[in-house]
Amino acid sequence: MNVAQLDQSGLGMPDRDYYLQDHFAKQKQAYREYMETLLQMVDWPDVQGVVPKVLALEHQIAQISWTNEDLRDPIKTYNKMAVSDLPSKAPGFDWGAFMHAVGPIPNNTTLIVSAYNSTSTDGVVGIAELLGQADIDVLKAWSAFHLVKGAAPYLSQSFVNTTFDYSKILLGQNKLRQRWKRGVAAANGYLADAVGEEYVAKHFPASSRSTMVELTGDLKAAFAGRIKKLSWMTEATKEKALSKLDSFTFEIGYPNKFRDFADLDLNSSDLLGNVQNTIAFTWRYHLQELGNPVDKDLWPMPPQTVNAFFEPTQNKCVFLAAILQPPFFNPNGDMSVNYGAIGAVIGHEMTHGFDDSGRRYDAEGKLRDWWSPEDTKEFQKRADAYGRQFLNFTRRLPAGLHIRPGLTMGENIADLGGLTIGFEAYQMWRKRHSYKPLPPMLSDRQDGLEGERRYFAAWAQVWRAKYTQGALENLLTTDPHSPGMARGTIPPQNLEAWYEAFRVVEGDASYLAEADRVQIW
Repeated sequence: MNVAQLDQSGLGMPDRDYYLQDHFAKQKQAYREYMETLLQMVDWPDVQGVVPKVLALEHQIAQISWTNEDLRDPIKTYNKMAVSDLPSKAPGFDWGAFMHAVGPIPNNTTLIVSAYNSTSTDGVVGIAELLGQADIDVLKAWSAFHLVKGAAPYLSQSFVNTTFDYSKILLGQNKLRQRWKRGVAAANGYLADAVGEEYVAKHFPASSRSTMVELTGDLKAAFAGRIKKLSWMTEATKEKALSKLDSFTFEIGYPNKFRDFADLDLNSSDLLGNVQNTIAFTWRYHLQELGNPVDKDLWPMPPQTVNAFFEPTQNKCVFLAAILQPPFFNPNGDMSVNYGAIGAVIGHEMTHGFDDSGRRYDAEGKLRDWWSPEDTKEFQKRADAYGRQFLNFTRRLPAGLHIRPGLTMGENIADLGGLTIGFEAYQMWRKRHSYKPLPPMLSDRQDGLEGERRYFAAWAQVWRAKYTQGALENLLTTDPHSPGMARGTIPPQNLEAWYEAFRVVEGDASYLAEADRVQIW
């Protein structure tokens, strides 16, 4: 059923690390100046006196906030309780007034409280106490700043420019996006399903679905074959893993239904009012759904997003319409490229069901431990070894920052699994079809490996990326995905087929010693 989730909050910068690490001193100073400017623009009293106090409050919140690594743990973050439990479990904050203001949400409403531990005073517990003791004038200024900060993109040009000036320091953005692009982004963000329905009607060919059905069938069969051949997993756990894999379903392109916005009140002359009305409309929609069965015909992500996702509670892989185009997918294109791009993405999403987080869910989507202790130990050993490859990756990364294995482990494992399973599925496709080798791609040698080269080159191509320094710092701090240059290069280094395809040998810069290569799925 649909339940409410309560989580930690209160920070204006992207992550707790921006407050606590010296590396982000420049961004923190820019944030202070941004806060001062916005509050001055709305004539807030005693800006110079109150801003240091607001920053001190947010610094205290950062100190007791959970890390992103902890927030990835589905066991730690599944803390079921009722609203009526909050005063005793997280005392010091007026939960009754809060729940009345945002709802009203009744006392018997079920909550899943994420950043909560009954034996510690961090996360929700610590923040509740901190806010309960904070000076009321500081809380007012803090709330006012966040209100104006959220509204700034939809106000006059002076507010837009002030926010952009801050983005220059925070993310390295050097040019404000054109107004029409910001308008499209706003409509797409607040009216996602309405935009998605139009997008699918205009831009998603039915032929893409039929080719994807063949691809997903191959990937599922290849994954089953790999589980059966695993040398490190016991037979009992293999049997349960195969049962879980068998329960996987695939949805392609767009959902069976879209959210209805017919009752939303919009006014073509009131941008900020439209934003406020849409937020309130969406909030009321979610409140009405509390306690109701989950509508599996709706998607949490609209089809015009270049993405795919795995839903662990439903064992469902979803591939959105917008990702089913080059460079990820071309229904009339070279299938070696399709398998290396969208095929590996299909495998990636399936592997999410067996990554360090997804493996905690069983064949029915229930959160429970179905692994033997020895399998868990061996899995963790391999995951740790794989994580060290990312920790030690330094190419084009900012000095002083690195990829955080605990934050990115799920995506890293999914990349390795997707690339491995996708390659086996590609071999299955070749056997099934009369495959004629295409002209050589990267050499003049006609040695029958052109398809394999294209497969791996397609993987590298989809992860090509450019980052500003600030954007890369933000990604390394907050994003569970590793940067594209690591995603494109580290997983292939663990596959023997990649070494064979490109004749990579010991002494080459990209060679990884066999003892350091990792195989999980």
